[in-house]
Amino acid sequence: MIKKFVPVVLLLLSASMTACSSSTDKDDVPKVDLHGTIVTTTDAKAVEFQKKWGGRLPAKRMITVGKEQIPIIEFVLKYCQGKDFNETCSRAKMIINVDASSGPKELLPKGL
Repeated sequence: MIKKFVPVVLLLLSASMTACSSSTDKDDVPKVDLHGTIVTTTDAKAVEFQKKWGGRLPAKRMITVGKEQIPIIEFVLKYCQGKDFNETCSRAKMIINVDASSGPKELLPKGL
């Protein structure tokens, strides 16, 4: 009876390992679309301030990691600590710098 389950268990184990390896890179950083979605705040105080003084509403870039939406800065803090040479982390940090200079933009420079 055990002999019947061993191949099934091995097959399931190898399938689960394959799924894990495809969703992260060699540094265990999730493979995600770093462009994400730009979300503008709907906070009543921020909207009132914007109407009174002008300017733009605060916005942030949200990316999907697994089934969860998180700000890109949180992604870097959670997955990129000590991984300065990781390509995904380097790109994420460059996108954060672009967003910090003039607010999040849909169109990013080439290569990001």
